[in-house]
Amino acid sequence: MFSKSYSYKKLKVTKIQASKKYFLIIALASSIIATGVSVFVPRYNERSKFQLPDQVSLSEWRSLSSENLSPLLQNPQESGVAVTDARRYLYTFNPSQIY
Repeated sequence: MFSKSYSYKKLKVTKIQASKKYFLIIALASSIIATGVSVFVPRYNERSKFQLPDQVSLSEWRSLSSENLSPLLQNPQESGVAVTDARRYLYTFNPSQIY
């Protein structure tokens, strides 16, 4: 009875030791990937900000006005909104001008 219990525990320890190598390989590969990403990917805050144009040209539409909505976005981090720049464009469409 003692020999069965001992051989079972020995087999279990052997399996753990064999799998330890694979866990170390996975940890090393993950560390290398994380280091590579942090070195080669540019910083999020340092990139140039996209500027919305004052007017967008649309065929067969007449532009009325454009309004900057950025001041209405206060503390986008607190509200969970990812938008930092916004603009409202107003257009009219006259179908009689097409025909």
